[in-house]
Amino acid sequence: MRQYPHARLIRWDALVVVSAWVLLAVAGAAVLLVGFIKPEAMHWAMLALYVGLAFAALHAVLAFIHRCPVCAKRPMVEGFTPVHPDSVSQSKLNGWAGVAWSVYRHRRFTCIHCGTAFTCEQ
Repeated sequence: MRQYPHARLIRWDALVVVSAWVLLAVAGAAVLLVGFIKPEAMHWAMLALYVGLAFAALHAVLAFIHRCPVCAKRPMVEGFTPVHPDSVSQSKLNGWAGVAWSVYRHRRFTCIHCGTAFTCEQ
């Protein structure tokens, strides 16, 4: 397993992705609950939605910054080609989401384009 050269950056990217997922899930649940129970508190649900969308936009920027040192492709950008078979087993999520979850949980990932395993312990 090789050391990823931009370990701190991909760990931040993974944290941003997981935070966006959580915020968007909370915002969706809050919009449904607040809409029925207390409509005057809708601004809090919308704030969670906007922050989640801002985190998703930040991930879009961060995902295009780092590249795999072996294949020079971006491990957090999937595209339209099938993922490498070695990267499918890294988590229950596939593609870039599997990379993000694996980095967030285990500080390691497998490139979805070339199948090279990396560690992010820096």
